[in-house]
Amino acid sequence: MDRLTVRLTGDKELRRKMLRYQTLAPQLVQDANVATGFEILTDTRLSLTEQRAVDKGQLRASYHVETTGTRIQGLQWKKPYYNAPLMPGDGTYSDNEGRQFDGSLNVILESDAGVAIGTNVLHGPFNELGTVKMDARPHLFPSSEKARPKLIKRQAAAMKKAADMVS
Repeated sequence: MDRLTVRLTGDKELRRKMLRYQTLAPQLVQDANVATGFEILTDTRLSLTEQRAVDKGQLRASYHVETTGTRIQGLQWKKPYYNAPLMPGDGTYSDNEGRQFDGSLNVILESDAGVAIGTNVLHGPFNELGTVKMDARPHLFPSSEKARPKLIKRQAAAMKKAADMVS
């Protein structure tokens, strides 16, 4: 009976590269997610300003980005015009009258690359979705949808960059 024998070489190198990819890819994807998160944040705040949906600035100032990791601290971001927390763990914000509020979103992000953009202000969903007595003034969802194509491109580029760095 004939036998077919295949001998693989370089399996240790392949394992090493795969482990390196597993480390690099999530970091680069998180960077892409955080960059997109800050674009959504800025667009949301501008939308609230243009709509004149808020008068005291509490809702606008309360929107912020939260992430699971600390990589955000190593990235250079220009702080948007409006006063709001930009770093994880910075859980307070102030309105135009200088009142301080707790800004934590209290969300559980399911991956290390997870990013949350939002507010914990009680009237935030009422402005976004409307009520029986008030028309909706969407600001977060349109900003998120506008950023979706760029997010997908950034994530794909991050995965490719990780693969290129490993090879």
